[in-house]
Amino acid sequence: MEVLMKKIFLKLFAIISSIFIFFQANAQADSICPKNPYLTGVLAEIFPGAGYFYQGDYHSALLSSSLTLPLAAPYYVNTPSFLTKSLKSNLGTLSRNLLGYTVYDSFQSTMTNEDRQNQIVSIPHYQFSELYFAPFNGDSYSSWKMWVPLGLAGINFANKLSSTGISPNLTPARALIAIPLILAQSFMIGLGEESEFRGFQHPAFSKLTRSPWLGNALQSMSFGVCHTRWGVCTSPYLTGQIFRTTKSIDPNTEYVAPSSPSDGGNTPDLDYFLATAIYGFWWGWIVQSEENGLLKTITSHALFDALLVTSDMLTTNNTGRFYMSMSFPLPLL
Repeated sequence: MEVLMKKIFLKLFAIISSIFIFFQANAQADSICPKNPYLTGVLAEIFPGAGYFYQGDYHSALLSSSLTLPLAAPYYVNTPSFLTKSLKSNLGTLSRNLLGYTVYDSFQSTMTNEDRQNQIVSIPHYQFSELYFAPFNGDSYSSWKMWVPLGLAGINFANKLSSTGISPNLTPARALIAIPLILAQSFMIGLGEESEFRGFQHPAFSKLTRSPWLGNALQSMSFGVCHTRWGVCTSPYLTGQIFRTTKSIDPNTEYVAPSSPSDGGNTPDLDYFLATAIYGFWWGWIVQSEENGLLKTITSHALFDALLVTSDMLTTNNTGRFYMSMSFPLPLL
């Protein structure tokens, strides 16, 4: 374990040092040339804080790295017990979705008025609190489009409950703790994934292709691919792929909790890709066609996830099949 952690530390130190030296060496030129917001977003996707470093916001870069990296660290350590797997999964989910927000935020912070005028898909720059609490904003429910995924999740919820029934092992105390945790983490997933894919990738791909529909198709495929085992978006962050490829860590390490194929779940990759890509395209359509569309997609996505996870919790007394395990600290009860 000591050798493993040393390797991880040395790799992280080398990456951070290289990024810092590069941007420091180019600081003078950067002060003359305007920053590219799209490059900012790409760098932010690769490593926590890199987008902020590029734009010269070292305070946000340090804050971003210091928040997200420690939370992601448990991903690189094997955890044999259910309790520690659950805790690791929750910390990793929090870290990954904080990263998603920093991608969007660093991209938006670099945008000039001219950049905003030239956007094909225009996304406002919201504060973190506005995005996280979007489900409490009444305007987030004003479009029929955001209700379609929720309706499908609701049908799944009702069918599962009617066919399976509530698990006899589920205690009221367990449910009382689980549901607030499910909502809190689902809100975080809605914020992180929507701000990254619909808040950054959709405008970026639309700008690249000069078409909102092509941009939407590309971001939705990216969204789908990142939920498979195809090794494109290994969590947490693209740096996870570096560690896995170089085999500097135990290949049996649980990178995320079992659920989607990328997390070790049983759903075939192609099936999961198609399902998530379709939902991603629908949410992308909302963003490109609705005022405050990002708030609507976060609300739709967050409540969609919450319904699915809650149905698992009620019927199986567990939530392990979904993107994260919401069971911690439920085993303590």
